[in-house]
Amino acid sequence: MPYPNYGKIDAEDIEAVIAYVRSLEPIATEIEASKPDFLVNLIMGILPLKAGLTKCPPASDAIAYGKYLVTASACADCHTQFENGSYTGKPLAGGRSFLFPDGSVLTSANLTPHETRLKNWCKLQFIERIKMYEDPEHIRKLNPGEMQTIMPWAMYAGMTTTDLAAIFDYLQSLEPVENAVTKFLAKEDS
Repeated sequence: MPYPNYGKIDAEDIEAVIAYVRSLEPIATEIEASKPDFLVNLIMGILPLKAGLTKCPPASDAIAYGKYLVTASACADCHTQFENGSYTGKPLAGGRSFLFPDGSVLTSANLTPHETRLKNWCKLQFIERIKMYEDPEHIRKLNPGEMQTIMPWAMYAGMTTTDLAAIFDYLQSLEPVENAVTKFLAKEDS
């Protein structure tokens, strides 16, 4: 749960999420009560950190608005190298690896404007890449060993073109970081 990111967004956006969740039809479920182990219980005692809520910048300030959306979407949580419990890479330069149950490995892409990823992309290409997942035809069940992803494509496909354009503008404003990654290794390759 990227709560530190949510602590940096506009209070009105947080209230809108709460209102949306409360509008959903309840689903009856049986959830076993959880009990945190000692270390988690200790950590929970010192968290959460104090929120640093900010006002949402106007969409007309594309770079600031894009940064706000990238923060709210917690993009850096997956698109930053992470090893042994901490972030070790440059923010948004990719390189975080995720091991799937079948033994294959997914590594997050570099989102900086370096030639190892987004340097040669245009805004329309970026928007179309995400918007293609509005079409259910692009969402299908994958079999073990096939290219997997944890990217919530369908969720981000619901963003407006203005939002996605602002995200692209912000990403293009970042310092380019050289970090070529192999996005997917099937079990036999990893």
